[in-house]
Amino acid sequence: MPATLTTFIARYGVAILYFASFLLVGVLLDQALGAFLRSPILRNLNRFFSAVIRSFRGILSLALGLTGFWLAFNHLNKTLQNKFPGVVLQISTVLTLLLVTIFLARLIGRFIGFYTASDNTRISSSSIFTNLVKAIIYIVGVAVILSQLGVSLTPLITTLGIGGVAIGLALQPTLGNLFAGIQIVTSHQIEPGDFVRLASGDEGTVEDVTWSNTTIRKITSELIVVPNSVLGQEPVINFSRNNHQHVLVIPGMVVADTDVLHLERVVREVANEIMFSSHYTYKGATPNFRLTATTAGGISFNTILPIISYRSEPVVRSEFLEHLVERFTAEHIELARPLIPMPQTLPASTTPPIQQP
Repeated sequence: MPATLTTFIARYGVAILYFASFLLVGVLLDQALGAFLRSPILRNLNRFFSAVIRSFRGILSLALGLTGFWLAFNHLNKTLQNKFPGVVLQISTVLTLLLVTIFLARLIGRFIGFYTASDNTRISSSSIFTNLVKAIIYIVGVAVILSQLGVSLTPLITTLGIGGVAIGLALQPTLGNLFAGIQIVTSHQIEPGDFVRLASGDEGTVEDVTWSNTTIRKITSELIVVPNSVLGQEPVINFSRNNHQHVLVIPGMVVADTDVLHLERVVREVANEIMFSSHYTYKGATPNFRLTATTAGGISFNTILPIISYRSEPVVRSEFLEHLVERFTAEHIELARPLIPMPQTLPASTTPPIQQP
């Protein structure tokens, strides 16, 4: 073996072994943790412990690699009689603080998600709270790291204060969406899982309230992205805030010469059948029949059906209309057809002549 290689191994071999062995163990533990997170065993664990375990994913290899680097550095420092510059120690300290900051942000973020997912809390499960807490942790971590590097925070804070006005004006739409999102989730008027209808007529289930927008999933699976500032200014109907039964109103119209008593009897019978047979109606409640107008064009009426949820409205409406049309055909009740006005044409004598080119 050459003398140069022997000298290199004698001087740096133990340090390299420290770093490589700890890094290898960290990678293997990280892979094992990933396999455990994908296994069915995790589903049987408490959500609190599940949040803790998930926070370690990707951190183990970095933490053990950094530990091996510390041990290797200390060994070399003793072997070479403190010939390493202080910048290496400073870099190690900064990396340690950065790793701790990332781990705390992930861990506390998952704790917040675990707490807000419980049924007995009044804190919304929107991701805006988790993101705000993470941002605060990262800001504190960066401040500690800058302080460790010897950077004075007072001039930096002064500079940010002076430029805060310009930044605020430039980010006015973003800040408006941020504060509107905080107001939405703190007021508990709209939360993830609520079924809402927007001023535009679109409706769906609220999935999340983020920094800048609120995402709503329609029944047809399309995703609506609404800026928080718009959502805070326009009227929104929240059907999930109603603690009582929902009411489905189905309009109808028959020809003008229909016997009203006969019509009411048939509609009530069909409504009672749907209330009994459908899985989405409010059992124990009574449907209603209301006349709304009698004109030369026909007799208008509404059928009122109590249902368990606004989401079930399309299903119940379809079931009712299918049975109603079938009964109307059997009872010889004719539905009114809307009159379509014919397009008006000018008389032949008043038609303007065609200009010849």
